[in-house]
This record gives sequence, structure tokens and C-alpha cells, in this order.
Amino acid sequence: MRGLSSLAMSLLVVVGMFRLWPLPSLEANNSDRFTAVRPQEIIELELIEPTVQNQTVPPAPPPPPQEILLPPVEVPDTRIIEERVRDLESSLPSLNSIPNAPPAPPPGPAGPPQPAAQPPPPPQPTLVRRPDRGPVPVRFSEPVYPQAARADGVRARVRIEVLVDERGRVQEMRILERIRLGRGDREEHVTSLPHGIDQSALEAARRYQFRPARHEGRAVQSYTTITCNFGV
Repeated sequence: MRGLSSLAMSLLVVVGMFRLWPLPSLEANNSDRFTAVRPQEIIELELIEPTVQNQTVPPAPPPPPQEILLPPVEVPDTRIIEERVRDLESSLPSLNSIPNAPPAPPPGPAGPPQPAAQPPPPPQPTLVRRPDRGPVPVRFSEPVYPQAARADGVRARVRIEVLVDERGRVQEMRILERIRLGRGDREEHVTSLPHGIDQSALEAARRYQFRPARHEGRAVQSYTTITCNFGV
């Protein structure tokens, strides 16, 4: 116990000495230990040499053109020249006064008479495929049924294209199709028909008369079709 108490007393003494011991001044220590050094500023000076600008002087404008005065040109008087020409013509001998001059040739015979002007050709008929109004039949013609075809029992139908002129008459004819009728009116297109049926159909078409087609208020030529029946 005594050892512990003596150890505690020694510790207290040491602590008291630290607390009572005077501390050195911070200002003195700081003044001795720290020295403020200001950085040196370096200023660089650059010498700028003055420059001289070369000013280009614009060229002077060209002088204005000067009027050149030409000397007057003398023009000869035309009246004097005409008088000299007349004097020269009067001094020359005329053709009639030249001796041994060949006589003038006699006038030649008159040419053949000019032919009289031909009258203009008549206007060509106008053909219109699709007129405002087509030909209208005013007189029909039934075809003749050949006896041989009737006896053979041939029944047929022929379609013909005709050209009708401005007077309503048939000018051209062409067979478009030939149809032969069988049992039950069955139609068969053929290239020809027997017993002269084609010729009979064309003769009947030629006898047709029409009211001509009209286009833009006047009569024109146009096409139409005719159908001829045999035994139908």
C-alpha cells in the first residue's frame, strides 16, 4: 500500500509541475521560427517597333478623250458631173448615124395561142366512216331465192357492206359473212354458199336506195350493212 501511495504522489507532483511550468510566448517563437517571404513579381517589357504602313495611291483617272477636228472634205458638185456627161453623150454619134450598120431583125412569127384556162376539177366526194346520221334505206329489194338452193333445202343469211354516195345510191359492195342455217336454226359460218346465193345477195343489195348520210349539215358518202335471207 505504501508503494502505491508513493507512486500516486509522484504522479501528482509531475502533473503539477507540467501545469505550473510557464509556456514560451507563441509570438516570440513564431517570430523566430517563421519568416514571411513575399514572392517577387517579374515584369517583362516587350519593345514594339513602330511600323510604317505603305499607303498605295490609286492611279489617276485617264484624261477625257479630246475631240479630233478633221479637215473638211470637199465633195464634187454632182450638177457639174451631170453636165459633163450630157456634153459627152451629145458628142458621140448615134447608132442610126453609123454607116453600114446592120438593120434591126424583123419580128419573129407569133407563137402558138395559149390554151384556155381549164376549169377547176369538181370537188371530190367526202367519205365519212362515222357520220352524224348514217344512210337510211328508202327502197328495199328482196333477193331471188335460187330454185336449186330451194330444192336442196339450203337456208342461209348473207351480210353485205355497201358504200352509199351523196345521192343515196350503192357504189360498192362487199360480203362480210356467210351463215348457213341447219336444223333448229343452228348457225354455221362458211366461206361460200352453193347454187349462186352470193351473186343473188349482191344483186339485191345493188338495187337498194338510201337517204344519204349527213355530217355537219351536208350529205356525205358512208358505209352501211344489208342482210339478205334465203329460206328463212
